[in-house]
Amino acid sequence: MKRQVVKARGAAVLAAAVAIFGVFFAVGAGGCAKKGDAGGAADGAGVKIAPEKFNIIADPNITGNPLSIIARERGYFAEEGIEPNFIFLRDGRTEALSTGKGDIYLEELIPPLVYASQGAPVKIIGGTLSGGNYVICKPENAAKFAALEGWKGARLGTVRLSTSEMVSRYALTQAGIDTFKDVRYTEIDNYPNIIEAVRKGQVDIGFIAGGPYRKSALDLGLTILFPMNRLVPNYLCCRLNAYTPSLEAKRGLFVRFLTAYLRAWKDFNDPAQRSEIIKKFAELTSQSEEFITEMVFDPERNGERSYLPDPDKRRVFNVWETLKASGYITPEGVEIEKVVDTSVYRDALAEVRRRYPNEAVYADLEDYFKGNDE
Repeated sequence: MKRQVVKARGAAVLAAAVAIFGVFFAVGAGGCAKKGDAGGAADGAGVKIAPEKFNIIADPNITGNPLSIIARERGYFAEEGIEPNFIFLRDGRTEALSTGKGDIYLEELIPPLVYASQGAPVKIIGGTLSGGNYVICKPENAAKFAALEGWKGARLGTVRLSTSEMVSRYALTQAGIDTFKDVRYTEIDNYPNIIEAVRKGQVDIGFIAGGPYRKSALDLGLTILFPMNRLVPNYLCCRLNAYTPSLEAKRGLFVRFLTAYLRAWKDFNDPAQRSEIIKKFAELTSQSEEFITEMVFDPERNGERSYLPDPDKRRVFNVWETLKASGYITPEGVEIEKVVDTSVYRDALAEVRRRYPNEAVYADLEDYFKGNDE
């Protein structure tokens, strides 16, 4: 079945869900209990390194990239000799990275891979977010669509070039379903309109994000079939995407960025520090602590999000192959092996392992890296 493009008019009640995300700007470093020395990092000889400016392109919704915000607020960037300059953009972020307007971009996977397939100077060097989406339908269709075999003939509503589309195509293909003949993908411009299309019967199944979108779907009487992790466990979403000329010119700075990022990962996984992190994010976003808890720490309501910092090269390769099979990319002369650079993360991980040899959280990351990136 052919792919269709639909731009539906979202209901007013759904617009509120979008508005919630509009306030997620990280509005300047407000300080934190663990704020470090801003005078620069020390090199191997103990000599201070002057902080270097590092341009970080990011989505204003900072709940999607918590490790970078923790690293900033707790002074880890400063301690590693980095002066972080966050550039918050609602649109055009991959294009901005590919034209050198930033050194690194914290979100998305599919657009950077598409750009890279066309020769754009973009490399994936780490991870930001995995999971986070749900599969929805009308209640009367829940039993039929509970298993993938029941999806044959279904109309699927998705945002173009979304992770959800690639995950579902991969899972359906693995189940023996032809995603070009047995189902029909309908491109819809945003999550509220996907919810509305399911409600009106314009599509049978929709893919949406968690948080307020999940709540909106439920409020309108729709059924959450399951988190998309049920289709592909720990599927990839956002990656750390580097501007290749910057990476080549100042690789050490990228290693220090990821070192600070990994220090934030330890804090993020420490239950004793969760309350302080939630409070800080609530302050930065002007949202309630309950809302931050839901979006960042509650897998039941946020689509089973994971913020694992690993590049996850093996799964990136799978996404690349799915993009090729779906006809989204025709990477002539571009090899995926050269689009993913795991060495920066490897070196940063080695550094935190050296500093904190008894931290189990880093030993776990090392094991994961050996199984998925080497």
